[in-house]
Amino acid sequence: MPIRSIVHPTDLSEACIPAFVHALRISLLAKCNLDVVHIVTEKDVEEDMVPPQVRHTLALWGLAKESDPPASIGERLNIKVAKLKFSASDPVSGVLDYLHQHPCDLLVFATHGREGWIRWARGSVAETVAVRALTPSLFFPPGAKSFIDEATGEILLRKILLPIDHEPGMAAALPTIFDFLELFGKPELRLVHFGTKVPAVPRVFYLPTLELRPTPAIEGIVKEADEWNADLILMPTAGHSGLKDAISGSTSERVIRHAPCPVLTIPVHN
Repeated sequence: MPIRSIVHPTDLSEACIPAFVHALRISLLAKCNLDVVHIVTEKDVEEDMVPPQVRHTLALWGLAKESDPPASIGERLNIKVAKLKFSASDPVSGVLDYLHQHPCDLLVFATHGREGWIRWARGSVAETVAVRALTPSLFFPPGAKSFIDEATGEILLRKILLPIDHEPGMAAALPTIFDFLELFGKPELRLVHFGTKVPAVPRVFYLPTLELRPTPAIEGIVKEADEWNADLILMPTAGHSGLKDAISGSTSERVIRHAPCPVLTIPVHN
């Protein structure tokens, strides 16, 4: 389905700016609504408004003046800022409650790398929300390259790595994949399976020839994206399955923690 609404949960910290810039640019490109869900503390008592970071970016892109009234900016560009206050011990439920009331077609997150037992015990808010919301989600790991120029809004998306496996199959994800590719002018796509047994590939126009890499999936995907200089990794995902995933995370989650570029996950059910 086309992107009609985007939700970007954020604390508006410096680390979240790349994710915000991409959420904003995609919303303008798709001509859709953008909800900037500002996760705040109890000390933050300001009314909802378009934050300075949003106005500054729009000014850089020539879409608004920093002095423009926030209400006029939001109304003209379909940007809404919602502030969420919830227990620091359960941020996942707070974001999911918002999504239940405001369903969207794309989530955009800044994320961070956590490994092993500590990550399992504390969890990753972004990854957990994405799995439970069953919504296509764009993740920005620390230090990931951008495919939107922060200063100008120019789109730099040229190469997309699409790793596929036997499970989940990619057929159910194709409509979302093609909508995303169409939105960005059909960038180059590399279709890769990490293993030796060829998975089923739907016979549809625009899918390139499947390439095989006899290497472990997680390390292979990260290495391929780095060496090919991919701008985006696009991954169909089935979420968690079993104890191993619950402890260490699904393949897509583990790729997110190490990827050199943003990762777009698309939930599918076979």
